[in-house]
Amino acid sequence: MVGILAYVYKNQVEVDLNHNLDNTFIEKYGISLSVTFSINKMQQEYKCCGATSFENWDKSRWRKESNTTNLVPDSCCKTMDIGCGQSNHPSNISYTGCIHKFTAELKKQLDIIFAVGLGISVIQIFGMILTCFLYFKLKRDDD
Repeated sequence: MVGILAYVYKNQVEVDLNHNLDNTFIEKYGISLSVTFSINKMQQEYKCCGATSFENWDKSRWRKESNTTNLVPDSCCKTMDIGCGQSNHPSNISYTGCIHKFTAELKKQLDIIFAVGLGISVIQIFGMILTCFLYFKLKRDDD
């Protein structure tokens, strides 16, 4: 059942991520410590900046409400250093948003869930067929 749901909703993931990830980056970065830590880790791991692009940071609460001179968080930098986010030049930061790599990664995981679910269901169906054969064989032997 889970495998089928993973396959059916695989394309819906991107739509939901576009809305929710963008909102999380803009509204919660710098406000919630756990969200800030997670976003920083994501940007460093996927070598990306912002939800859809580095320009997301222009609209963020973090930029508007903090006393930072950074245009983007330091975790966007190709070579991370304190204060490196003061420049948003392509030689300094990744221009791609995290949504693209994160969606691709999530879709790969959903494919694995689908394959495992399909494998388990095939084994169960095979078991039911063998059970029916055994039932009919035992019933024939009793007669």
